[in-house]
Amino acid sequence: MMKKLFVFPILLVLMLLIVSCEEDNDVCEAFEPTTCDILATFCSDGEFGYYEYDGNKYICADEECVQATEDVYKAAGCLGSTATIKLTSEHYIYASTVVKRVFEEARASCAGCN
Repeated sequence: MMKKLFVFPILLVLMLLIVSCEEDNDVCEAFEPTTCDILATFCSDGEFGYYEYDGNKYICADEECVQATEDVYKAAGCLGSTATIKLTSEHYIYASTVVKRVFEEARASCAGCN
């Protein structure tokens, strides 16, 4: 009987850990560059990333998230409306730093989940 009392709590904890990793484990960070007035959020689950801005999601096509970043800056009116306008180095340095940090945090937060 004593053995069962020790095994049950351990099994319960393991089951909770497994379930928690299967839930939505997105890591998010405020995206507020000093070069423009944007109040957005960048989120990642370690595999995919996206921005949330003004009620819309801007999904990253790859881990660099260049197109999604440009789309957020354009939606905020920071790059103008011309599709050929690209990010300046100041825009890109800030965005790539946030993107990289959030991807790393998301991967670390669920290490060993899959």
